[in-house]
Amino acid sequence: MCGGGIANDGKPWRAGVSMIRGDLAGGLAVLIALMPKLARRFWRRALVVGLALLFVWFGSALVVTWKLIHRVGPRTSEALPEIDWAHIRELRLHTFDSEELGAWWIETAEPRAVALLLHGNDSDRSECLSTARILAHEHVDCLLVTFARTAIPRAR
Repeated sequence: MCGGGIANDGKPWRAGVSMIRGDLAGGLAVLIALMPKLARRFWRRALVVGLALLFVWFGSALVVTWKLIHRVGPRTSEALPEIDWAHIRELRLHTFDSEELGAWWIETAEPRAVALLLHGNDSDRSECLSTARILAHEHVDCLLVTFARTAIPRAR
């Protein structure tokens, strides 16, 4: 045996390969010895990052939900508009959670269909009147409903 414990059968290239294999094996042994420590560090960091991402996700969902369901200002009533192109009347829709939703029913002379018109989050049902006018000229009755976040509270 020569070369510090590496077998040499007279072919010098085998001794070099054996030394490289020995170095790789030694490095691999060191890596295997460090693996539990590295694995713990990796999983600890992964857990911290995962929890941080989960916290951000839940926080953003909370903010979005809050902005979508809470009123921007105080509840207000919308006056019944005066229109000359159809008959309009005001309705009150009662919900299961004791709210009242305001609605306008727009009737035409000879209705062929009915349309439900809903306004966007930062508007009210009067924003839908132009669409209701177009539909009324096509003999379509319309129901314009106010969302709960702008609804009028029920007198208790």
